[in-house]
Parts: sequence; C-alpha cells; structure tokens
Amino acid sequence: MKVTTSSGRINKAIEIAANDIRINIKDFRSGLLKEKRPVLLAGADYDRPWTRDASINTYNYLALYDREIARNTLLAVLEITQEGLFIGGQYWDCVIWALGAERYLDIHKDEELAAIAIEALSNTLLRMEKEEYSEDYGLFRGAAVYGDGVSAYPDEYSLPGNSGCILGWPGENPERAHGTGYGIPMHVLSTNCAYFNAYMMLFRKTGTGIYKKKAESLKKSIITNFMNEGKPGYLVGKYGSCNEQEGLGIAFGLMFGILPKSILDEAVTTDHGIACVSSTFDRYKKGNDIGRHSGTIWSFINSFYAIETLKAGRKDIFRYEFNLLTDKVLRDGQFYEIYHPVTGLPYGGIQEPIKEGEYSRLKSCEHQAWSATGYMSMIINGISGFVPGKDKPVFSIDKTGDLDYINIENLIYRGSRLDISL
Repeated sequence: MKVTTSSGRINKAIEIAANDIRINIKDFRSGLLKEKRPVLLAGADYDRPWTRDASINTYNYLALYDREIARNTLLAVLEITQEGLFIGGQYWDCVIWALGAERYLDIHKDEELAAIAIEALSNTLLRMEKEEYSEDYGLFRGAAVYGDGVSAYPDEYSLPGNSGCILGWPGENPERAHGTGYGIPMHVLSTNCAYFNAYMMLFRKTGTGIYKKKAESLKKSIITNFMNEGKPGYLVGKYGSCNEQEGLGIAFGLMFGILPKSILDEAVTTDHGIACVSSTFDRYKKGNDIGRHSGTIWSFINSFYAIETLKAGRKDIFRYEFNLLTDKVLRDGQFYEIYHPVTGLPYGGIQEPIKEGEYSRLKSCEHQAWSATGYMSMIINGISGFVPGKDKPVFSIDKTGDLDYINIENLIYRGSRLDISL
C-alpha cells in the first residue's frame, strides 16, 4: 500500500515510516508459526515481536500494509499449552492482542484466524479472571500497558536491587505481593481499558452476551475507581493510589467509549505532546534526567491520543501532536522510541537498577515500529477517518487545514484491491 498527500513534508515523513517498517520485517519462527515467516519486529533494537507491539502495529497500520505479515505477527505471539491456546507475552496486558486481531479480521476475511482468536482470547481471559481479577476493586491487577519498567510507578514499586522490570517486584517484596496470580497488587487504567476491549471484541465476534455483561461491569469499576472530580487517575491498589495523568489510559478510555470526552478539558501536556505519565517520580529528578517510563514522550501513545482528540473535535490538539512528530522525524530521519518532553530529542531516560549510586541510563531505541505505524495511523485512522465496514471501508475525512488531498493506492480490503482518493 502506498500513501501520498499534498504535503511534501508529510510525504517525506511517510517515506521514513515506510522504511522503518520495512527494515523491521524479519523472518521469525515462534508461537503458531511452524516455520520461519516474515513478521514485524518491535524495532531495530529488538530481536523478536512483542505481544503489545504486535497488536498495536497491526491495529495502527500493518493490517492494511500487508495481510500476510500482519497475520504472521499476530500468530507469532500465541502459545500452545496442554491447557489449550493462549496469548503469550507479559501477562498483565497480553489481552491487548484483541485490538490488533479484531482490526485484522475487520479488514480481511479469515475464518481460521477468527477461530484461533476466539479460542486464545477466551482461554486467556478465563485464566486472568482466576489469577488476576480483584473482587475488592472489580478490576484486573497488573502493570500498565507498555509499563514494564519500574520507572512507570511510584516509590512503593521501586526496585533498587538488580532489576529494572516491574516483574521483579513480587520477588523482592514477597511479604507484600498479592497471594494469587503473579503478585503485582496494582490496578492500572490503561490495562483495565484493554480488558474491557477484549471482552467487547469477543462479544462482537461471537454474540455471546456474558462477554458484554463482563465488559459493562468492568466499565463501571473503571469509572468508580479512576474518575475523581472529572479527572481520570492512573493506578489504585492496597499500597495507595497515583493520580498522575496516564496518556495511554486517557487515549484508550476515549477510544473504547469508557471515559467522557470532557476529560480533554483538563488534560495536561508538555512542550512535545502528552507524556506517558504526566510527571516523573521524584526519585528520578536528576538535573535534566527523568524516568524512562514517566514524564517522557512515547509517540505511539501520542498517536492514539491525537486521533481521539480529533474525533472529539479538538483539531488544535491533533495538529499539535501530529506536527511535533512530523518535525522530529524529519529532523532525525527515523522514528525513535522515546523523546525528552523538554528538548524533544531522542532520550531513553533513567531507571533502576542502581549501580555505583546512580540509576542506569537507557537508550531510546531506534527505528521503532510502533512509532512509525502510529504516525501512519494519525493519517489513515485520524485525518482520513478510516473505519472498516463489512463490505467496504468507510472514510470520514476530517479536514485539519493542513492537507488538500490524501491518495491511498493498492489497499487490500476483504479480497478487493482499491485505489482511493480523498
């Protein structure tokens, strides 16, 4: 598929996105792939597909870009066990796989993958209900979507030992870990929004009412636990709450129809767009340094957020986010994983473990796929207003004042090859 616009600057950024996607397509064997097949890796600094990246990339653009690669990437992160078929990856947000799988199935006729998706997702949800569902909160325990680093969390969850990954917390805090499941006792907005969408995906694909009922119950719990005077919080749990703004939580809450559009009136931003978490935690405030997963700019989050602001009629916010990322990409000649919220430069942040009295300094990974597909999503799903329909795609063009036209060539949709001029 080829996308061109009336803007030379944007066309150049599109070329860079296409290159970053192309160089991350590698032959890989894992999951349900019995032999090496082309998949989209998370980025140039990654050696395999990650579940959340696979899903987000497929949703953003990959399902339109190449059917085979999208399908392979989704299958590569599934697992076959003696108990059946499950979604692999880091346990707490693995159900986000539903987001990419549903987008793929809405674009391509594929009864085999539909059956696989229903089995894997239903099995995974049953396991998570048993191991991670909290009756006290009506929410699922676990870390934030994308937030595998401890720099995403308050001091109660810091790990001064040898691990920078939140997965190490129960091992270092056995007396504080939850007694069932993996043991991380927090409940996070973005992750519970992902669970809501997983239930709704199963309801939409099977028509089974129990999934809708569970989704509605979870939605009520999300609103009860996270909304405070019109503002959504970040996490709640037995060791306290955090009311920092979670960028992806807001985006998903709007995207899935859980949170009201009015929350945008109170949204906090930076000189370089909405941050993953609105402020870094005090332990990371070292001169110009901040935590890797708090206060920094992860542009795939900005992409989701920008599209939802456009749907809400806030073209000003969309232009701000879109133009900032365009400028960065043209400056750098590639899509990085993370940027500094003040300088706008590629920046990996600091995080545990502490060595010789200092936090570890991390890099901003290069040629990051979900940053590139996120940019394409802002054009296709945002400005073009793409919505998959049963028989043909729907485009609800939202004129932002920046483009005269968008041309989409060689779009494969439900067996048809389309050229579209908007």
